[in-house]
Amino acid sequence: MKSNNTTEKYKIGFIHPDLGFGGAERLIVDAAVGIQKHHSVNMYTQYHDENRCFEETKDGTLNVTVYGNWIPRSTFGFFHVFWAIIRMIYCTLRIIFFDKQHDIYIVDQVSAAIPFIKLFTRSKVIFYCHFPDKYLSRPGGFLKKIYRFIFDWVEEKTLSFADMVLVNSHFTQNIFKTAFPNIKRLPAVLYPSLDQASYDIKPGENSELTPIYSGKRVMASINRFERKKNHMLALESFIELRDIIMDFKSLHLVIAGGYDKRLKENVDVKQELEDFAKANNVHKQVTFVPSFTNADRYVLLHESTCILYTPRGEHFGIVPVESMYCERPIVALRSGGPKESIVDGITGLLVDIDEEDTFDIAGVTPDNSKELVTRYAQAISELLIDKKKRQDMGKAGRHRVQTVFSIKTFIESLNTYVHRVMGTHEKMD
Repeated sequence: MKSNNTTEKYKIGFIHPDLGFGGAERLIVDAAVGIQKHHSVNMYTQYHDENRCFEETKDGTLNVTVYGNWIPRSTFGFFHVFWAIIRMIYCTLRIIFFDKQHDIYIVDQVSAAIPFIKLFTRSKVIFYCHFPDKYLSRPGGFLKKIYRFIFDWVEEKTLSFADMVLVNSHFTQNIFKTAFPNIKRLPAVLYPSLDQASYDIKPGENSELTPIYSGKRVMASINRFERKKNHMLALESFIELRDIIMDFKSLHLVIAGGYDKRLKENVDVKQELEDFAKANNVHKQVTFVPSFTNADRYVLLHESTCILYTPRGEHFGIVPVESMYCERPIVALRSGGPKESIVDGITGLLVDIDEEDTFDIAGVTPDNSKELVTRYAQAISELLIDKKKRQDMGKAGRHRVQTVFSIKTFIESLNTYVHRVMGTHEKMD
């Protein structure tokens, strides 16, 4: 066993299913980029599209290897979990038997890799749990329940082989305890962070969004085009502003986020939003931006009047942190991770939800009551009409990110966990 010397360098392999756009991908990329200042890092994935990924995964910053892209993602739109596990196991076995050996593996999203690493190597494993997969599944009938029972058992059993589990918030930590009662050791909380310098640099290329911001007050809803992300709340609230803001015609809404045309839900959700905007005669004041560029991101986060964050029960949510760092006040729901990242009334506004604060089942369209839409719209209007409040919240938000969610703090904490796990043979109970 190697000594627990914090200056010792280790070989670390990251294994992530799909290196596309998203909060989970941003976290893993930031972790890999940051930790390779202290250790040797290789990134492995089962899918990597250079037209839909973060720059660091294609510009040589990270060494990315793809194993398993030929394996299907589903069978006629079904069995996604089964194939995700098969793809992960194949990728893991390719690494173990035909690639470099590593002292430690950092795995996330699909825990099926863990027992194979422990069985065939002497490597340590840290699993980063964004959220239990058993609570991300769509509801179904009797056969679906049997299907989920099997894979929910697999998830808990494979997680028990990890040497350490990290989660992204106290909210997720509490859900983890409920989801996996047989795992007695409480996972540690490691908040996601921002590579702050990358948000201060204006990209050389121009954004097609720039003309939209000329003479307009623009709100941006940033998230993947999935029903659970609830872009519809932003759109419904924007429509509600017609009855609140006198110069409504001066307002514009941008709905932007990760979009993969291979995924039916992404395609359907974008179409539903477009149809709803047209049906309510606001389509000329709404712009949809699927899979935005770095230049688009800069404009969205630096020039929007405010940022709208609409999911319920979000595990953590990196968008509020991005927004605060770029001095944009944010409107979010008083639910899940944003209750930890946003200081209500200081760095943004949290809107009360109608039902008990819990997580939603993936794929189920959130029920945005008329009352919720009105409250959310009123919160937006509060920021639209008060420039000083926006400025004060912006400054407070940036300070909060610099002190609580800095990349330096994140990497130092992760490096501590790396050395801690390398200095013990203890596993989770």
